[in-house]
Amino acid sequence: MTRALLLFSSVVAAAADTRPSAHFYFVGDVAGTQSLELNAEHIRVLSPVWIFVRPNGELKVNVDPKVLGLAAAYKIELWPVVMNQDFRLDIARAVLSDPKKVDALAGKLASTAAVHRFQGLQLDFENIETPERAGYTRLTQKLRHALGRHEIGLSVAVAAPLYSTGGKDGKPLEWHETKRSEAFDYEQLGAASDFLTLMSYDQYATPEAPGPVAGISWMEACVRKLLESVPAQKIQLGLPLYHRRWSGSVISTGSWAEAQTAAIKAGVPWKLDPLHDEPVVRFQEGTVQHTIWFEDARSLARRMELIHRYSLRGFSAWRLGQEDPSVWPVLFAGRGSGGCR
Repeated sequence: MTRALLLFSSVVAAAADTRPSAHFYFVGDVAGTQSLELNAEHIRVLSPVWIFVRPNGELKVNVDPKVLGLAAAYKIELWPVVMNQDFRLDIARAVLSDPKKVDALAGKLASTAAVHRFQGLQLDFENIETPERAGYTRLTQKLRHALGRHEIGLSVAVAAPLYSTGGKDGKPLEWHETKRSEAFDYEQLGAASDFLTLMSYDQYATPEAPGPVAGISWMEACVRKLLESVPAQKIQLGLPLYHRRWSGSVISTGSWAEAQTAAIKAGVPWKLDPLHDEPVVRFQEGTVQHTIWFEDARSLARRMELIHRYSLRGFSAWRLGQEDPSVWPVLFAGRGSGGCR
């Protein structure tokens, strides 16, 4: 091989390494399956929600043979999600408080991943609290070691470190550390994994406070905060593909298409909120006030800019089947789809 060709090859390899890693979540519903089948050629990394930790650290594993076949046909890496069942704190606490159970769980998870020939796993324990911090760190470290023997990767989904106040009545947005983030030793989790998925969505999710799913200023503040503990090349930015709807005190979530249908039915156009840079629809039905916040291709393109501005590893999108169909060229425009490893 000539020196010029060698140089060209090294430049191409370096360019490929700098492409954002594209990572999608999948739950197996009809819309998600349709999106997976339609877009499989563009998807390089998929995290189906397949592995559940039950009481006493037992596992429930739901592997879909059809998805295995698609992954093999399109060379999609599978990094299934491992979650405490129903995100129950009692399940997580019972396991994470006992080092022996933690070590046993790490072994079971590694064996499961090896048997099914997964390329990686993603830990996603939620609703855990400060007492679980040490146990969760230990689980990540032990699992990384156990998976490493099989050359299988590991990632961890972590809670956003900040919440916001202000933004109304002329008051500026302010950022505060969340109580939930105390359960996550970001530095140690990052060191023990291939990457962290920053769950930079669900900014507002309580009945009394309708607000954006992921306001761009909040998202950027969370990135900057996480960068204090974790290198940029280990951070995947969480992108929400869904909407959140407040109907009085009732909260629901759904797809981009459902948000559009609701706006059309109400005869009200959506507006781009200038503070949060996120589309919103507001309308009244009888005595009930409805507010729908959602992401579309344009707003997600703006959030993709954060990945390049801070040289992040890539994005993790929740979840297939809920997206604005126009988002696909936005996510991959001129950058390729990348890979998780």
